Amino acid sequence: MAAVSGFPVGYSIVLVSAASVFYTSLGGIKAVIWTDVIQSVIMLGGMLTVVIMGSICVGGFHEMWLLNVNGGRVKFFDFDPNPLTRHTFWSLVFGKAIRSMGMGFNQSTIQRVVSVKTQKQAKIVVWSMFPGFVVFGTLACLEGMVSYAYFSYTGCDPYGAKIISNANQVLPYVVTDLFQNLPGLSGLFLASLFSASLSTLSSALSSISVLVWTDFLQTHMKHASETKATIIAKLVVVVFGLVSVGVAFLIKTIGGPLQQVLHFTLQTLWIASVLNIFAQLDIRLQ
Repeated sequence: MAAVSGFPVGYSIVLVSAASVFYTSLGGIKAVIWTDVIQSVIMLGGMLTVVIMGSICVGGFHEMWLLNVNGGRVKFFDFDPNPLTRHTFWSLVFGKAIRSMGMGFNQSTIQRVVSVKTQKQAKIVVWSMFPGFVVFGTLACLEGMVSYAYFSYTGCDPYGAKIISNANQVLPYVVTDLFQNLPGLSGLFLASLFSASLSTLSSALSSISVLVWTDFLQTHMKHASETKATIIAKLVVVVFGLVSVGVAFLIKTIGGPLQQVLHFTLQTLWIASVLNIFAQLDIRLQ
């Protein structure tokens, strides 16, 4: 939002967190699911608008694709066995497959599955996830390709020319330049950004709230009434909402691509988890 409208980053963080905490604490998983549905539609509209308008601007989808191919941005069959190379056939196919397995049993998914009435509905929820992730993942890649093609076509390197100071501002800068004479479309892109932020944060807060109550607090408060448990769950959402604000202010100082930072963090957590499991097994064997 800062790149598109000049709105201060700190205010954006506080507003998104406050809105997410508000409806998650009041409405619980039902509010999270319904807002996610609305937000996903907005996200889809914003992403499609960028891909379609960007492709038209450079001469069509075929021309956009050729610009990326000629620029070395499309490599489907790079069989480099080096595990330190970030993007290869092996890292993308097998790495993505392993990472996607977690989508089937993480807390956010389980909450949605168990909230439906029948097992048949639960199966529909699980099977509908795959095409949804494929569509949004494909559109995200196409947005990146459109950004590269647009700057190749216009002969501009905004990062090299110091027009933007952060690699995460590339796509927003494309939007401001692309839609400068089309009122409302920049706002649609902003709405899709906010929708993505809100849906991710609200799902995480709802999941953490349930986990904290079920795994940590309930064992010490076995006789707590349902009203008291609900109040505590709402307070947990507020507390972790404040924590998320603090983490966001730390992340905004990072200059590299956020996706790469998140992947590194997730890999570190996975390694720590595996090491912890082996440590626990060793202790029990001894």
